[in-house]
Amino acid sequence: MARVELRNYRRAQSPLHTLFRLFRYFRHCRVLLICAVASILAYVACTIGASYCMRPLTNLLKESGITPNETYAKYLSLLAGLGTLYFLSAVTNYLLNRLMLETSTVIMRELRAELFARMQKLPISYFDANTNGSLMSYYTNDIEATNELLQHSITQMLISVTSLTGTIAMMLVLSMRLFAIMVVLGAIVLLVVRITTKISSHSYRAQQKNAAAVNGYIEEMIAGQRDIKVFTHEKQVMADFEPINDALYSASTTATTATSVVGPILNNLSHMFYAITCAVGTLWLTGEGTGGILITFLQYIRTFADRVSQIADQFNSIMLALAGAERVFSILDHASERQDASGSLAVEQVRGDLDFRHVHFGYVPGEPVLKDFNLTVKSGQKVAIVGATGSGKTTLVNLLTRLYDIDSGEILLDGQNIQDIPLSELRRSIAIVLQDTVLFSDTIAANIRYG
Repeated sequence: MARVELRNYRRAQSPLHTLFRLFRYFRHCRVLLICAVASILAYVACTIGASYCMRPLTNLLKESGITPNETYAKYLSLLAGLGTLYFLSAVTNYLLNRLMLETSTVIMRELRAELFARMQKLPISYFDANTNGSLMSYYTNDIEATNELLQHSITQMLISVTSLTGTIAMMLVLSMRLFAIMVVLGAIVLLVVRITTKISSHSYRAQQKNAAAVNGYIEEMIAGQRDIKVFTHEKQVMADFEPINDALYSASTTATTATSVVGPILNNLSHMFYAITCAVGTLWLTGEGTGGILITFLQYIRTFADRVSQIADQFNSIMLALAGAERVFSILDHASERQDASGSLAVEQVRGDLDFRHVHFGYVPGEPVLKDFNLTVKSGQKVAIVGATGSGKTTLVNLLTRLYDIDSGEILLDGQNIQDIPLSELRRSIAIVLQDTVLFSDTIAANIRYG
């Protein structure tokens, strides 16, 4: 079966930890972020203020002792104020979306550059252990999911949370007794969200990992179609693909189900508490202006339910994006190729004397490839190393160029341990003709010069 698992995958971190780490990238666009936050506050203030206008509009119906002309004038002034608030909310919402679009573009540029730079420093063992398709999924699935989080999900989440806070504050101002009913609703909502978040966060991590496995397998099978057809291996390839595809299906179904049930549950709860508040408010509230208070409070209940529902809806994309961001950070945190020792010795002129002394090495711990290997090659000698596939011929070249480091023993170049030679100078002093031909997207002359 082809390689499909992403090895060296770090233990899953909490979604909150990943989110805080992602927020650090906002340092690249502080001005845009400040303007976006100001737009959020202005937008929320306008929407909450527009809802509050329902109170004076309702109370105006019961006012007595004023002429019809005065009533019309007050109505017109209130409607003009209401229209202004809605207009300002539309303008600030547009500015917010535009600012977050530019912010996410800047952050994605920095994140892609950092990810690409990190991959240049990873040891060759990492690329040997993971398929090209799996590695490409970091730049496609994971980066795009993170971009969606920054561009849309975080914006909507901040709006919903800020609006929810303002709505709760206005409820407290209107009626403490009616607000007590909302405390019960809030407790139930938090319980539902906590349970679904715990299930979906785990499932979305599995989904991203399995998606990378599917991409890696497909990439290998496409690249190896000639061999598959020559050896009539189509049925085996299909059989190997089934469990990988089923694992992705299972993880995706679990994650989507956990987040999809939140919306209907919260909608039903909001309708129930809307009716309860209307009935109880009619009995509890007495005195002048109670009609305006009740109507406005019911409007805030609707806003409260809508914002909570929006937050729940965003969990789907947020959990998916955080799982992708976590995988990207796992690459950024992966150990780089071992750096040169502090006492590294420069190579002035290479003669070409090689000496492998009691070398032990294995790609996988506990599975040695070379055991007490010794070889001496003098400068000017031509040596052919012949053996079956997997006997260690390519391994010798990997060890000589320090693409892999030996477990024990030593390798000497002109009597000098290659561990003490700077990597750049060591590899610049050795020429290798690889078995596989690699052509880069450049001119023929550039490809020849590269080798």
